[in-house]
Amino acid sequence: MKVPELLDLLDRMEEAAIGGDVVEALLLCQKLGGDADSAGLQDWAKHELGGYPQEVTPPEYRRVAALLFGNGAFLGGKPVTGHPIPMDVLPKPEKEELGRGILLSMPVSQIQTIAKKETAEWRPSHSARIIDAVNAANKASMSYDDIYFGMPGHGCAAVIVAVRSRIVSLVTLLRRSIPSDAQPDQVSVKAAVLEAVTAPTVNILGSNNALVVGDGSTARVSALDGDTSLKPSRKVWRWLKRILEAVTGIGTVMGILWDGSGSPL
Repeated sequence: MKVPELLDLLDRMEEAAIGGDVVEALLLCQKLGGDADSAGLQDWAKHELGGYPQEVTPPEYRRVAALLFGNGAFLGGKPVTGHPIPMDVLPKPEKEELGRGILLSMPVSQIQTIAKKETAEWRPSHSARIIDAVNAANKASMSYDDIYFGMPGHGCAAVIVAVRSRIVSLVTLLRRSIPSDAQPDQVSVKAAVLEAVTAPTVNILGSNNALVVGDGSTARVSALDGDTSLKPSRKVWRWLKRILEAVTGIGTVMGILWDGSGSPL
């Protein structure tokens, strides 16, 4: 790849990452990875575009904060919908998992869609185990038959920002490493890309210190429930929003991994 072609590709990547379509930016990353023979960059872009398969742990920036809710009934028979469930009632392994939120493994385009919704919910594949633990702790007052994670949709926006930020950092590092008046060969370009993708500000390779707890399974969410209208009342959601904003801050995402299946901002 000649320098003018490389610089043009970097310009297009940066433009798409900053104010354009993040999907387009990732497609350009995939092209750069192919041109530079960087399997790491290609795989990262491919997984962001198509989703992370079960055998690949998504990066930590895909963690989002969420709270636990349940549907069931009081012992007297009165139904309850969208009832907040405190983490204190869970056994320690589940408390550590659920207290850290959710790790999303679906395609970035789906995360963009979720980020535009007012509310979103996910049901973990291990929900039966959680229901048993919650019901055991609440046996004197109520019983749940459905448990799910809930969060405001905007909580996913930080994931998109993190992807955009990494692409911009990648472009910046590559521009610095390849002077415009130079004529690097393929080996030099490959080395520059490898150095850039492993830089701390980019950090798109490796397991990213994935959390494994409980029975050793990786907890994650790779698909959004079909019905994204959460049951909690608006009062509960205002309370939830304040908590999540306090937890996440600006551009910070927390979360947990759950074994399961999930337009530019």
